[in-house]
Amino acid sequence: MRTGVLALVALLSAIPAFASDRWREVRDEQNAFSVAFPDPPATRIQRHDDLTIVRHLLSPKSDIETFVVESTRQDPHSPDFQEVVIASSRSPSADELREFRLLSLRVVYVDGIPVRETMSDLQSRGLRVRERIAVFPRLLVRQSWTGLAGGETAPDVERFFASFRFKLKQ
Repeated sequence: MRTGVLALVALLSAIPAFASDRWREVRDEQNAFSVAFPDPPATRIQRHDDLTIVRHLLSPKSDIETFVVESTRQDPHSPDFQEVVIASSRSPSADELREFRLLSLRVVYVDGIPVRETMSDLQSRGLRVRERIAVFPRLLVRQSWTGLAGGETAPDVERFFASFRFKLKQ
């Protein structure tokens, strides 16, 4: 009996080690960042005229939880890029305010670079959204997690945000 209990304790203590093996780092050399996902994400590239959006997306729990990193690279003088930057940094509209309830807004530093972090409730679906946005002269990067309220500080979510690194040329 004692041996069975010890074997069960050993097995249960090994589970986090197996779970951590599923993490995959995504290196986006063109857009100068790396980030780890709890499982391999799907990568999609969208092109609109001279605007390119690269999206790394993982949805391990169907529509309930998503991990996303989007990057948009463009000539900073292009009207399309300016609209993307303005849309990411402007105050929300009245319609968006009805849909989202802003819970927090702060600046965090990632590799010494200031990044805007927000936490919001998506009221129509009962979900929480945590995201970080960084804007550079030719690049916009958005890292976000969407899931059930309370999950925004779960270990996988914290590791996802903590893993993000800029690989900018000095």
